[in-house]
Amino acid sequence: MLCNFNENKKYVCDNYFPMKVGQTLVVGGLEILCKEKEMLGNGALIKRKICISSMQLTEEVVFTHYQCTIFPPNSAPKDVTWLVHLLFILLKQETSIIHCTDGAGRSGTLAFAAQILQKIYWHFLIEKDEKFSFEECLNIVRDQRFGAVDGPVQVACAIQCAIGFLLHLVNVNKNEEAKFNVRSIRKSYEYIVDKCRAEMNPNKPNHANKPKRGKNSHSKSKENGSKNAVNAPKNKVKGKEKKKGSKNKKSNVQSNVEIKEDATQQSEASEMATLPLQPQGTAQGTSQGTSQGTAQGTAQGAAQGTTQGTAQGTANEESAVKKMQ
Repeated sequence: MLCNFNENKKYVCDNYFPMKVGQTLVVGGLEILCKEKEMLGNGALIKRKICISSMQLTEEVVFTHYQCTIFPPNSAPKDVTWLVHLLFILLKQETSIIHCTDGAGRSGTLAFAAQILQKIYWHFLIEKDEKFSFEECLNIVRDQRFGAVDGPVQVACAIQCAIGFLLHLVNVNKNEEAKFNVRSIRKSYEYIVDKCRAEMNPNKPNHANKPKRGKNSHSKSKENGSKNAVNAPKNKVKGKEKKKGSKNKKSNVQSNVEIKEDATQQSEASEMATLPLQPQGTAQGTSQGTSQGTAQGTAQGAAQGTTQGTAQGTANEESAVKKMQ
């Protein structure tokens, strides 16, 4: 049994067996008696021995019933120790009945873990084949129960259970690298579970934690006001000291900025000094030559233009005078 009778304030499973030792429950002519009860892992797993008898049965039927109380619906437990314990029990028995509320999510998760272990045993020990697929194992379970294993968090839970089962068979404490890998796998699984729970139940602001105002709160506020009035001069002195300190900090910042600017100027000067001198000289010479040449050319052109213009003007006047005469 991988569920509780009440979950999320809902009645999800019937009491088909008595809860206390010595109690008897009659269902359809069958008398169900709880003979023994054992709490494992602070109630994470409850083990019961149940006896069924009736007038039609010649012998009593006795079986062991396990109830896992830490497996939430549509999610997975952080600690899979007791699920691994259930896996050991299931794989030792020939026939076992697993149920939760719908027989798909939590029941499918445990069946998926058992299928993984069976496939590992078959592939690596019997067939000696290195190919292995979790998807193939999941498809086998879902072919038998539609919708088995609800979401990625339960897939991770089944794989973590299978890993925990294998770690019980191998002594990991002798190998430090193996111990580190086991811790990293466990942390990654816990991270997946936390993320899934956060997505399912987003945190809401708790208004109940706000302080309530009452008669005592007014009296406390008055007392605090008088204490603040007494301590006011000290606070002012401290405020002045803080302001002075802030001014000193500003001056230190300005001095640091000036020092940094000087340092940058020196670095730029040193970089200019390290550059080759010939390219600078040629650049300066060409710029000066072009500027001087253009200036001289314009001056000469202007002078020639003016002299030619005046000469032509005088020649035209003389020819005009001769024609008049």
